Amino acid sequence: MSEPNRSAHHTIAGYYYQFDHSISQLLDIAANGQIVLEGIEDVDVYNADSTTAIQVKYYQNTNYSKDLVREPILLMLKDFSKRRTEGANLISYTLYIHFNDGWESFETILTAIADQDNCFVISGAC
Repeated sequence: MSEPNRSAHHTIAGYYYQFDHSISQLLDIAANGQIVLEGIEDVDVYNADSTTAIQVKYYQNTNYSKDLVREPILLMLKDFSKRRTEGANLISYTLYIHFNDGWESFETILTAIADQDNCFVISGAC
């Protein structure tokens, strides 16, 4: 019986990816803005007139599949639905994700679910 791969290399690479994106957000934040790590999502960016919740995923050796984006998109939809139901401030959501291959399919699914009228846009501002 072979031993399963117990290397944490890919997990650590994912943390580096999230860390790098967080640093990028810090460098781009407005003077009066704020960054929160592990708040609503992995990285939340608060500015005077907007909030963006960013989910960061890193799949180094994995090609795109709907299963990989399903959970983060559903979590964003649930948060959006809860905010609308409770009358809370609506926010923007960004899924910042890396795949080995298959981006064309991912771009198609993003276009299909973006709906400006209901203000749920996965990458972009309401």
